[in-house]
Amino acid sequence: MEQAQGIEACMSRLDPAAMAEVRQRGEQVSAEIQSLCAAGKRDEAQARAVAFGQEMAASPAMNGLEDCGGPLAALVPGAIAGMNGDSSDSVQVCDMQQ
Repeated sequence: MEQAQGIEACMSRLDPAAMAEVRQRGEQVSAEIQSLCAAGKRDEAQARAVAFGQEMAASPAMNGLEDCGGPLAALVPGAIAGMNGDSSDSVQVCDMQQ
């Protein structure tokens, strides 16, 4: 319970505007990727997903999530590794859309 309260307190210190921007950007890119997948442009969609992952990995808002600690922090490095394209050979973004 204390750990959850600590995470909640940390999350409350993150810049709400930056987090909203990250969420909005994610929704926009997700729509772009879905459109590319629907058009059969799998390689383009994959490249867009990897580029967005790299953008997010460099984002101060994402770095702020790592600082929050707890179970959430344990998930962030793996997610960022995926965003950086480290697992792009094994996962195709269009296959995840279905």
